[in-house]
This record gives sequence, structure tokens and C-alpha cells, in this order.
Amino acid sequence: MVLNAEDDDKMRQLDLFLSIGLDKRTAENALVNPKVSSNLAAVIKEALVVDGCSKAVGNLLYMVATKFPSNAIKHRPKLLEYVVLSKIKTPAQLEAAFTFFTNVGSEDYQLKEFEQACGVGVVVSLEEVHAAVTEVLKENMNIILEQRYRINVGNLCGQVRKREPWADAKTVKDVIDESLRGILGERTADDDAKALKKKKEKPAQVEDKTNSAHTLVTPSEEELNPFSIFPQPEENSKLRVLSSMR
Repeated sequence: MVLNAEDDDKMRQLDLFLSIGLDKRTAENALVNPKVSSNLAAVIKEALVVDGCSKAVGNLLYMVATKFPSNAIKHRPKLLEYVVLSKIKTPAQLEAAFTFFTNVGSEDYQLKEFEQACGVGVVVSLEEVHAAVTEVLKENMNIILEQRYRINVGNLCGQVRKREPWADAKTVKDVIDESLRGILGERTADDDAKALKKKKEKPAQVEDKTNSAHTLVTPSEEELNPFSIFPQPEENSKLRVLSSMR
């Protein structure tokens, strides 16, 4: 199959995105979005990882490409340096960095303040995670005993992160799961049964005849074109061409 210059360039970009550990679907989706693909390619070059990097670092680079504040673009290389060196290695740290640079903008900043804001160098021990989890579970014991394994574990994780924002997310989840088993014992058939959600009755809407007669309702884009919610044909064709060339 003979590739034209444009297709050849897209193939090189796709290979570049895959080299940093992105899954194929994410890489292809980035490729059909000009802004994302341009930012991601620039981030990879700024980070000096054109020859590839680990999946963990690559996922963080993708976050930088899609979420870094545009008003602080001059500071992006410094953040990328910290990501590549694994001084910033979790999404929570990266989100804190985005907030920091959003506030800083294009102004200069103290490196020490940046590191403190992002938890650089902070190591949360397993004992500290256990202590935070124990506190959270005690505070929520009544609802835990009531809901058992239907408890919202994500909410519990969030409460732990408020106490230990730089703790490893997977470690927090594992400790919570282990602690819940210690409190509740093994799961039962009742625990696995889905709770029935009661549908709330919507109050009947009373038509305001005085206003409806004089108000023109502008139809939505979906009403005018019911196919507008689907991807444009050219985007689908791009993905098919890329997939066939792999």
C-alpha cells in the first residue's frame, strides 16, 4: 500500500504516541484531534522522550498535553522534567501542579513553593495509610455496618486522600478493601444483590398557556439533525485507514 505524505506523517505520529505507552485507542483518538495531537507531540519532544518511556510516565504526559493551563505554557518544560524524573508520579500530584501553575500564570515562582504544592519528595508510609484508613472507617462505621459491601468505596478513598493527599491511590484502595473484609467478613449473596433504586415520581408540569402561546422554542441541533451526535464520516475514515496500516 502506497502512503501519501499526510498518511505517512500520521503514521509516524501514531508510532510516537504508542511509544510512550498509550493504548492504541487513546493514541488514535488523539491523532484525529488536531489540538490534542499537536500538544501531545510537543510535550513528548519537550520531555525528551521521543524514543519512548514507561506507560506510567506516558499517561502523565498525556495529562499534561490535555490539561496544562495555557496561561503558564512557559513553565511546562519544568513540570515535564519532574514527570520524567518521577519526582511527580501520580495524577494527584499532577493535578496539584496544574492548580499551582494556573495561579502562577506566566510569572516567576519559587521552586520550593512548587515542590511543596505538589508533594515532591513526600513519601507516605504504609503505616500512615493504615492510620488514615482506620480513622475514616471509624467515622463511617454506622453506614458501613448498614450498607456493608454496598458502601461507596470511592467516597472512603476520597476521605483518606484528604488526610494523606500524596498517598498511592492503589495502596489506599487495597488497605480499605482489606479493612472492610476484617470488619464485615466475607461477602455474602445478599452483599452481591443490587439495591433497587426507587424511581422518584416527577411532579406534573403545568403548562403556562399565557407564555407558551407567545414563546418560540428554538429546536436543538439534534432535533434539526438527528445524526449530529455521531462522529463525522471523515473522522471514522481516518481511524479505519490508520487501523488498516498497522
